[in-house]
Amino acid sequence: MKPGKLYGQRELMRELLLKYGYDRRRVCAAYAAADRNGEVRRESDVTGRSSNSYATEMWASGHRPSNQWIVEFCRRHGLKVKRGFWG
Repeated sequence: MKPGKLYGQRELMRELLLKYGYDRRRVCAAYAAADRNGEVRRESDVTGRSSNSYATEMWASGHRPSNQWIVEFCRRHGLKVKRGFWG
């Protein structure tokens, strides 16, 4: 991550996937830390959820059958996608 940069939600998830690979725990922990530090631009739900909850929801949203953006991103970049509880 670049110091002082304000990331979009999916943009940050993609950067973290490239950094940590398809590792739900590490990616979500890093996303939550960045959110707590004000480095993520939340497009919705700006006050309703904790950073950890929001990170988990972002991960889940990328695995829904209607919009598997995390799965597609990983496959495009040669990252192995795991089955099960969202990887």
